[in-house]
Amino acid sequence: MRSAALSIAFLAWTAAAPAQQAPVRVILDTDIGTDIDDAWALGLAMTSPEFELLAVTITDGDTAARARIACKLLYTVDRSSVPVAVGRPTLPPKGVDYQLTWAEEFTAKRPVSLPAAQLIVDTVRRFPNQVTLVAVGPLQNVADALRLEPRLPALVKRVVLMSGSIRGSAWNPAPVPEWNVVRAIADAQLVYAAGFPLTTVPLDSTSYVQLKDEERERLRARATPLTRSLEALYRLWLDGPSRRMTLHDQLAVAERPLRHAPPASGRSGVHAHRRGRRPAHDRLFRAEAGSVHAVLPRRTDQVAVSCYRPAAWQCTARPSARSSWRS
Repeated sequence: MRSAALSIAFLAWTAAAPAQQAPVRVILDTDIGTDIDDAWALGLAMTSPEFELLAVTITDGDTAARARIACKLLYTVDRSSVPVAVGRPTLPPKGVDYQLTWAEEFTAKRPVSLPAAQLIVDTVRRFPNQVTLVAVGPLQNVADALRLEPRLPALVKRVVLMSGSIRGSAWNPAPVPEWNVVRAIADAQLVYAAGFPLTTVPLDSTSYVQLKDEERERLRARATPLTRSLEALYRLWLDGPSRRMTLHDQLAVAERPLRHAPPASGRSGVHAHRRGRRPAHDRLFRAEAGSVHAVLPRRTDQVAVSCYRPAAWQCTARPSARSSWRS
């Protein structure tokens, strides 16, 4: 997926045509407030006609402060009816998250009293096999929801993660410990091993997609309440003139329901396809972490799947005898 294609989607937020198909029911689980892509991913999820945003859940670090950003963004676009739930707080990441100052005194919309994990469970029970859970931060809330409801993998329609480093990225030819995993390794282990119908959008794909200056300017020029808010958060996030947003979380949100089904929940294996205009290859690999559907760049020709064994952040998955590597 090209940056320009996503930018066109962003520019259509405030003037989008009605969706031709029923919108996808989505819960967005996010660590909004550290990197800038979370806020823009929420903007896409709450304004695109392709999605029915059922809830926003907040994970990692100072979750109460992060929740105020989500509440303010929803309020800005008159989506205050979407509940925001706070996950368990954890030790905040090092550094200063200046985006948190944007909403530190905001009170017009507040989070619900339910913990994030409970809201996930309640929402999925209300709409069994209809909800896509998109998690673009560390996986504390998803893991906690699984602890509350062990049947969660059978109740969700699909789980989509921005998570992991499979083969390499634009920044490194080898897999690296990815932020959303290393912030909550035990929770990532639990989620990957649970047997969810799961798609992961890893650094292999996201690291190649950055926002161009002209694309940012096109969005800023719209001058809507949402685009002004996103520009304000972008400026708070910038730490130098050469910094550019990488569209990690937007790619996870934009990974719409596939035209073919991922592997059945609970089935052993890792299912990967190369990312093109349509899936170009379907391949099944042996692994010990349940079913994982990975979105990879078209040029990828080897796969090492991060399945998070207790003693390591990564393990290698090799092609099964039935798999073909031929184009």
